[in-house]
Amino acid sequence: MDKKTIDPNDWFVPGPAYDQNQRPLLFEQYKLYVATASEVSERRGKAHTLMLTVNTSLVTVYGLMLGKDVALSAVHGPWRWMLPLVGLLVVLTWFYLVRSYRALNSAKFRVIAEMEKRLAVRMFDLEWEYLQRGAGSIYSPLTHIEQYVPLAFGAFYLALLLWSIVLLG
Repeated sequence: MDKKTIDPNDWFVPGPAYDQNQRPLLFEQYKLYVATASEVSERRGKAHTLMLTVNTSLVTVYGLMLGKDVALSAVHGPWRWMLPLVGLLVVLTWFYLVRSYRALNSAKFRVIAEMEKRLAVRMFDLEWEYLQRGAGSIYSPLTHIEQYVPLAFGAFYLALLLWSIVLLG
């Protein structure tokens, strides 16, 4: 299915209807929209904190259970493979969450860029230009870096799962 091409001009009041009297309204809408972009970033941070807490808790529980079983010389039980499996599911959710927030933030900043074309200064666009649009060595977008954390946990859980299946039988 082809994606519909979006023309930003379709979303703004056309030429003569948009006069200097509309600028304060556009600026208020712009401020409100920038605030929603900031709120998305805050929610993203809280989601990462939650996912990091869940993952460190799973790893801690796994370590405690393994220590208990080793002390009892009974390294058996479904928890050995269930906890890493649950961890992999949590990590998969986390990875898709990062991708969703990246898409949402990208769309929000594209809208902000379109709004700025109608304002006196295009601050976000200028900032993005200074950062070489995320393609240079100066700056890497956070959502690109953030995806490595769930991948690292995923690799760890996969290793635990394989270890518990192969080595512990």
